[in-house]
Amino acid sequence: MVDDLYPSPLRKPTKYTGKLAKKRPYREPPRNGEEYPTAKVRGLASNDYDAEMQEHAFQQVDLDIEGMKLLGEHYGIAWNSNDEFWFQIAIHLARDHVPWFQMEGKRGRPSKWHEQEYALLQVRIIEKQAEGLTLDEAIEAITPLYPQNSRNDRNPIGLQRRYEEAQALAKSGDGKYSTIELHKISVLPLEAIKFIKENLENLCDQIKTEDDIWFDK
Repeated sequence: MVDDLYPSPLRKPTKYTGKLAKKRPYREPPRNGEEYPTAKVRGLASNDYDAEMQEHAFQQVDLDIEGMKLLGEHYGIAWNSNDEFWFQIAIHLARDHVPWFQMEGKRGRPSKWHEQEYALLQVRIIEKQAEGLTLDEAIEAITPLYPQNSRNDRNPIGLQRRYEEAQALAKSGDGKYSTIELHKISVLPLEAIKFIKENLENLCDQIKTEDDIWFDK
């Protein structure tokens, strides 16, 4: 995952993959025969406890360094041992695991749609009507396309309200997409309507608010 130098407190916690998602294999630590007499009796005591303990510790250090390099790859941070690397790793880990370093999100998406979303809704309905559906059937058919919006938009009644808002905007004269333009689309062949709809879908995908961009960091 590549992130900005300073990750957003609004971002979603990342998921670890590969080696980072698994605990390291168990390695029996050295045992001091003086401290653990039973280990000495059972032949498990170290022959040279200090040397073996140091080797064991170095093995864990090597694994920790490997893990830090993997964390760097995960967060898109180049491995080095300077203060900048450690600060960035610390911030990313804090973002993922410590509530204070995370920011509460907005209570759902903004209730106001932009004009392109209203136009796309109408063109999607025009497409379904061109396929022979009634208005109510068309609204019900496209409802599954709107799972990302507020709870009221996840059912035909909520989408019906959005359609009424779109109609009012189209008739007001203030909107970019007028009733006349939408009527011209409705009399086109079905393939032409689908083409217009796909272009609007691409346009809506490209339009992001500053909040959306910040949230994606």
